[in-house]
Amino acid sequence: DASLLLDISRRANLRVGAAFDRLTVDRADPEEAGREDPEELDQLRGNVVASYRINRLGIAVEAKASDISFVDELDEDSDRQEYEIAPKVSYEFLPALSGFVEPFYRVRDFDNDRDAGGIDRDSDVRGAFVGVSYDLTEILYGDTSIGYFDTEFADDRFDNETGVSVRSRTTWNITPLTTLKGTVSRENLITNEPNSSSRTRFLVGAEAQHELRRNVLVGAKASFFQDDFTDDDREDDNLTFEATADYLVNRYASLAASWDITDRDSSQDGTSFTRNRFLIGIRT
Repeated sequence: DASLLLDISRRANLRVGAAFDRLTVDRADPEEAGREDPEELDQLRGNVVASYRINRLGIAVEAKASDISFVDELDEDSDRQEYEIAPKVSYEFLPALSGFVEPFYRVRDFDNDRDAGGIDRDSDVRGAFVGVSYDLTEILYGDTSIGYFDTEFADDRFDNETGVSVRSRTTWNITPLTTLKGTVSRENLITNEPNSSSRTRFLVGAEAQHELRRNVLVGAKASFFQDDFTDDDREDDNLTFEATADYLVNRYASLAASWDITDRDSSQDGTSFTRNRFLIGIRT
C-alpha cells in the first residue's frame, strides 16, 4: 500500500491512500463456501481525507472506494464495488476531550445484476455517529460513538434494515511494558445467504500485549461476536481466543508462535464447529 500527506497550510491537510491485497476467505467466516480450496479474492482500495481546523473546531471529509474481485468464477456473485463518503465535524471541549458528529453514506454495487438465487444484492446505507475522542496523557486514549444505520436494498423482496450502530476503541498503557486494548462494535454487513438480506454483527473484544524482555513479546486476545441474519432464522454465536509469542532475533528476523481457538454455535444445522490452530514460523 501507499499513502501521501500534503500539508496545504497550518490549518489544512490532505491525505491520499491506496492499497492492493490478495486475500483468502477464512474458514471461520460465515460467508465461506466450504469447498476444498479456500476462496481467494483481490481487493483494490483507495481513500482521500481532507481536513481543516479553526481553533477548536475541526472539519474533515473522507471518501473511500474499493473493488473486490474473486479469483474463482464460482464466486463471481460476490464481486462488487463499495463507495463511502463521511463528513465529520469535531469540537475540542478540553485538551484531552473532543466531541464529534459523523454522518455517512455507503453504496454497495455488485457486478452481477442478480446472483444465482435471482436476488439483486445492491444496497445503499445511510447513517450517522455521535461520539467523543479522549487522550489522557497517552496512557488512556480512544474514541466511543453511537449512531444508527438505515440499509435500503435494491431487491423489493427485502425490507429496509434499520438499527443501532456502535464503535468503541480504547487503548490503556498500564505500564511502559504492558498494553490493554478493548473494542465494542455493532454494524450491518452484507451476506450471500440465499434467504437473508444482510447480517448484523455485535462484537466485544479485548487484547493484552506485554514485553517480557526487549526482544521477547507475548500477547493474548479474546472476543465474542454474534451474527444475526436478517429475514432468516440463522444466528451464530462465536468465541475466539489467541495467544502469541515473538522472539526478536535481530532487527531483520523474529521467531513467532501462536495458538488460537475458534468456536461457533449456530442455529443452522451443519455450521457449528470448534477449531484449534497452532502456528510456528519465522518473520523477516
